[in-house]
Amino acid sequence: MFTDTQPGCANIVRHRRLLPFDPAAGPPPRDNALPLLTLPPERLLTGLVAEHVHAQLCRAALHAFAAENEAHMESMSAAHSQIERQLRKLEATRRQVRQEEITAEIIELAAGETVSAKQEVLF
Repeated sequence: MFTDTQPGCANIVRHRRLLPFDPAAGPPPRDNALPLLTLPPERLLTGLVAEHVHAQLCRAALHAFAAENEAHMESMSAAHSQIERQLRKLEATRRQVRQEEITAEIIELAAGETVSAKQEVLF
């Protein structure tokens, strides 16, 4: 059992039966000619089955590795998006605080002008 990834889709769990060996699961032969054999048929079949099981286990391990890497990439992408959202909020807060400081300075300057104008009138 392993997961298979499809672009734009969720992970799909795949089940492959290793034993008993199913010769129909492989690709069809290209022609009807029998293969040349230099090994006894039992030894050849044992070796082929062992290689087939090994290849299927390696395939499942590679799919698991790919699924793990994809999960890491998705979590890093989500973390990156969260950081960008937080940064936008902090920048908006910084702009608002700066605007409030500028407004306070303008009010102080205007209040200072008003006070000095009144003092000039009194003298």
